[in-house]
Amino acid sequence: MSFPLLRLPDLALEEIIEKFNPKEILFLVQTSKRARRLISRHKNSHRVNILIYDGICDSFVGIICNNQELFRIGIDTKERGSNSFWRLQTLLPVCYEVNGWVSICTKKDTGFLEIPDFLNEIFRIEEVSFEIEETLNHLAARIIENCVSKNLRIASINLPFKDIDERLLTASKGASRLNVGGIDYSSILFHHYKLFRMDSLQIVCCSWMNVEEILTLRNCKRVDLGCLQLKATHINKILREYIENPGELQEFRMFCINDIRLEEMSPIAYNRGNKYLECSIGSIVPAFKAILDYLNEMFRIKEVSFDIGEYSYSSEHIVEYCTSKNLKIGSVKWRDIWGNEEIIRRVLMALKGATRLNFIGNQSSTIRFDHFHLFQMDDLEIEYASWITVENIVALRNCKRVRLGKVSFKGSSINKILRELMENPGELQELRMTCKDVIIVKRAVKDLNIVRLIKGNATRYRKYWFTGQNGIGFSATKENMKTVVITRET
Repeated sequence: MSFPLLRLPDLALEEIIEKFNPKEILFLVQTSKRARRLISRHKNSHRVNILIYDGICDSFVGIICNNQELFRIGIDTKERGSNSFWRLQTLLPVCYEVNGWVSICTKKDTGFLEIPDFLNEIFRIEEVSFEIEETLNHLAARIIENCVSKNLRIASINLPFKDIDERLLTASKGASRLNVGGIDYSSILFHHYKLFRMDSLQIVCCSWMNVEEILTLRNCKRVDLGCLQLKATHINKILREYIENPGELQEFRMFCINDIRLEEMSPIAYNRGNKYLECSIGSIVPAFKAILDYLNEMFRIKEVSFDIGEYSYSSEHIVEYCTSKNLKIGSVKWRDIWGNEEIIRRVLMALKGATRLNFIGNQSSTIRFDHFHLFQMDDLEIEYASWITVENIVALRNCKRVRLGKVSFKGSSINKILRELMENPGELQELRMTCKDVIIVKRAVKDLNIVRLIKGNATRYRKYWFTGQNGIGFSATKENMKTVVITRET
């Protein structure tokens, strides 16, 4: 049969064919070999998705357009005559029924191989989806492999049956979404999960998978695995590896045959009632250590800060533990230090690497700490510093800003501090000291190289400028009757 339409020039024919829906095109190409040949030239104008479905009661290839099934080509292996001379290729005769065509073939796999080839000749198939309920695994693999060999993009594969093998998994590796029932035994060997790049992977029963195989699924975005034979230690290893190298993974769900206790996997558990995480370890120090270890395993801890309230009797152990783990200490706010002088010395030694330290200190005047030269803080504040000596303050020259309260100094002591700092200021930018007694600045600056002076008045105290041997300048003034501020000039 010849249509005037088919005698149009190619460009005009393409413009008209673009207006046809896939069902109309299918009927048109079946009118003659010439019609098929002419229309197949313009296959890029006809984009469709197809669904290959093999169920218990029905088997067909559906044409999907605009997310709706438009037409079906069913597969019938029963012996019956065809009511037409139409053939898909050279093998399969078809007959027309109300909702679509039915291809007559002796074997189901012949139909599933022939129909996609026929549709691929006529249309530009963008995606192929599979819904295979009951079949032998070699048949499903052969159908999928045929589409892969044609370079057709595999969208989704749904294989709810449990009879799968290595060949079927290999054929499915390029799918965007894969859902398989899995198998009940553990003898399957498949070593190519690293090739999976799926948006969604679900295996209902995968008791045969081990930790190493699960880790290679990191290039899939969402993974859902069931009936795994894993323990808490295995899941802990999986978490560690994924945190170190997550790949493309966004969500991972695992259903294990064994009971999994989260506290066996980590010391942290979720309190559903209060909706927060809590540590299952009873005593304070081991609990803090366990939490720090857990967080350090899960994340890369850049910095640890402390806010320690009054009546904390064991915080020195926690600080020392962080130091032993080489964790950087950020800011420390310590309202008081309870314990003997040895504990105070331990705390100060453990905090020597902190960036900022603020604590009330201790009112005892008997404590001695001879390691302030190790402090390199941006900010150091000690409210009760009556036990600090002139030598201690000079040793703090590697801190940038120092604020000390209740120091037991007179003008002569401050004079000595100024002389030492002008000779070697280190990194010090500001030293602020509040003394127990009233300070007379004139005595504090006696015999120093004063290069400038601003006299005091009703609103401010006198301010002195000095120049050290290395040319670095300092100023000294009083903020109030008992507070002296020494500032490095820049």
